[in-house]
Amino acid sequence: MRNLQLGILYGCRWIYKQTQRGLARRSYPMNKPLTLLLWAVLLLELLARAIPFPKADFVLKPLLMPILAGAFLLGSPKHGQRILVTAALFFSWLGDVFLLFEGYFVFGLASFLVAHVIYVVIFQKERGTLLLRRPWIAVPFLLMTLAFYWFARRGLGSMTVPVLGYITVICTMALAAINRHGTATQQSFQWTVAGALFFMSSDLMIGIDKFITGIPMADVWIMLTYVIGQYAIVKGISEA
Repeated sequence: MRNLQLGILYGCRWIYKQTQRGLARRSYPMNKPLTLLLWAVLLLELLARAIPFPKADFVLKPLLMPILAGAFLLGSPKHGQRILVTAALFFSWLGDVFLLFEGYFVFGLASFLVAHVIYVVIFQKERGTLLLRRPWIAVPFLLMTLAFYWFARRGLGSMTVPVLGYITVICTMALAAINRHGTATQQSFQWTVAGALFFMSSDLMIGIDKFITGIPMADVWIMLTYVIGQYAIVKGISEA
């Protein structure tokens, strides 16, 4: 777990530097004021979770995806994928709202599943041949799925099929992002792969915390990786 968190911090450093450089450019494919607002709201959300102050979640969390959608739509109003990106963020927002309430975990899972599928559809539009030439790239994702199932199998119960199905779709989304290598621009490729891995990390920590063992400050780590993942994916798509 510690290695995962160190990797996340390193990734955050890369995202910060790339965003800082991007905001300094005159032409930026995301709306700058809304991008800054997104980070401000995320910071407040992380502080509220660290304190903790659960009531703030009901105010701050539902703001994140609409702000990100606005940053994308205002920054790239004529982008060819704007409808699909908006749809992915809408279902992500639904997932955020469902997970605010006890007993709606499956509904949240289903909402995020749809969002992942939409991202797969977007990535497939620029698919390359990397995975055909180097199929071994998929092996770590398969091993991760098997390892998660092995350690979580006793806690999954009736959730075994839905959770494994969800993990399969997450891995498919990440591999679809990786498979854009050579067809998407370097900037777009790097951002979407980073975003997919951050998103995977967020979902993996949710699974570990819920079905295997508690993670210290889990709420903070999960939200940090989730929002950065979503931002990086959308930023990468905007660069395409």
